[in-house]
Amino acid sequence: MLPAAPRLSILVPVYNNEATIRELLDRLRTALDGLDYEAVVVNDGSRDKSLALLKAQAVADPRLKVISFSRNFGQHPAIAAALEHAQGDVLVLMDADLEDRPENIPMLVRTLQEQQCDIVYTTKIEGTVTPRGLSSDAYHQVFSRTIGVTVPRRLGTFRAFTRKVGDALRAFPERDVVYGPLMFYVGFSFAIVPVDRGTRPGGSSYTLAKRLGLAVNSLITYSDLAPKLFASAGAVMIAAPLLYGGIVLLQYLLAGRTLPEGLTIIVLLLSFLGGTIMLALGVLGVYVFRIFQEVLARPRYVIDETMNLERSIHGRS
Repeated sequence: MLPAAPRLSILVPVYNNEATIRELLDRLRTALDGLDYEAVVVNDGSRDKSLALLKAQAVADPRLKVISFSRNFGQHPAIAAALEHAQGDVLVLMDADLEDRPENIPMLVRTLQEQQCDIVYTTKIEGTVTPRGLSSDAYHQVFSRTIGVTVPRRLGTFRAFTRKVGDALRAFPERDVVYGPLMFYVGFSFAIVPVDRGTRPGGSSYTLAKRLGLAVNSLITYSDLAPKLFASAGAVMIAAPLLYGGIVLLQYLLAGRTLPEGLTIIVLLLSFLGGTIMLALGVLGVYVFRIFQEVLARPRYVIDETMNLERSIHGRS
């Protein structure tokens, strides 16, 4: 049960967001006026003036907790750092590009309280169909079918959850964590609310290649889809020559002749078989490398400096 006036922790990973940081923090102060909150902002090795802007804001506002990485480690390590340093009863995860509106945060918190759930996810209000939206829908469809959990369409990063959920997420020690799928994996009761989203003044830093990489990473980490696909391909490759041999044998027994011989089909079959084997070995190598990374137990991130933090955790749960 949440307290009547919970303390909020706003978790914001930042990467090259100098165009939006000042407005984001101003809108947070306005939207959360009168509420007990902290903003845990993680600078993920930005190459622009993001860190300088955050430092200037943190000097005047002790509610702004700044964590700066020694280099770019990625969005999800930045989320991990924010989770590990958050002190609130309710945690709100949002992007720094102003697509997630700070004005919607009180509504998410009220939904947590009124529905007595542990997580409130947000989905984008239906509107213009974009290639980015279509790719997101396709990913969620594949992911839902793979892990057997229904993932809503147009699901965004913007969400609110209780400290209980935050503690559960911190208990997962894997280095290559992806928090979107992980939150569905851990379970807990949830609600889904549609929200309107703003526009990104600087555009999205998530290119198609990065989005594809994240999708592949999620499927490899949270499903056995890749091994199943290659097991199925292996079964097909075993069945195909058996079927071909059966047809040849039947023709020989019934008609006294065999199928036409040819070097082309042999080369194609060998090329297909060799390519499939190499691809399967590559997938196997990905899993072996992930095991190697887990055995090394390296920190998810390295902190260069902090501001307004009472404690510092350097990358370990």
